[in-house]
Amino acid sequence: MNSATPSRAALRPGCDRPRCQVVLIDGDDTLWPNNVYFERATDQYLDALTELHVDRRHARAHLVDVQRRQCPIFGYGSASYARNLLTCCADLLRSVPEGIETLVEVLAADLANHPVEPFDGVLETLSLLATRHRLVLVTKGDHHEQARKVALSGVEPYFEAVEIVREKTPAKYSDIVTSLSVAQAHTWMVGDSPLSDIHASLSAGLNAIFVRNPLTPLFERIEAFESSRQPHRVVLSVDRFDALQELL
Repeated sequence: MNSATPSRAALRPGCDRPRCQVVLIDGDDTLWPNNVYFERATDQYLDALTELHVDRRHARAHLVDVQRRQCPIFGYGSASYARNLLTCCADLLRSVPEGIETLVEVLAADLANHPVEPFDGVLETLSLLATRHRLVLVTKGDHHEQARKVALSGVEPYFEAVEIVREKTPAKYSDIVTSLSVAQAHTWMVGDSPLSDIHASLSAGLNAIFVRNPLTPLFERIEAFESSRQPHRVVLSVDRFDALQELL
């Protein structure tokens, strides 16, 4: 942590006020870019399959199906991604050529160490929100990889707590809210994933703010809003994270 970074205690002078809420905030593709690196890796992988005479569009669609099936079982991150690529290849070609296996190893190693830089306006917005509300970072994936991202991003000082979870489910959101001793009605979840940030949190009785991101992984996208609506819960959407300065 930079010595000039304010302490957590100094960031929340207003949180004794009755209006103070708990705001849970997603990490990947909400606070910092993540899927753009996975998309670049996927393009290289699909290029290699195309050279083996596999239809690119079909391979892409099948990979999304594999991710939807395997991520809830094996988790998220570079190792899980590599498993998905190898499974997809084996399904399409009945085996995994040595060249594809080597490529996948290289891609996974690069993804485990990709740069982490917050989106424009993120740090300024977190600094402001932390004076108004209790902030908790809720990010899913491989614990080591997510902890690395949190550390490199510089966002940690603005959060009361950091929760790194294997999967975001209604039960997990309920556990987090219970541990914070706060009511669901006074809790918001902010994130870019309709599936794990919006659908799951609304199902747990929280309010939610959807941060639109065209690079949200395809397997995380669902028509979540209408199917997830709960009585007396609020669902908002924004195009940029810094729009939260006017909403919360």
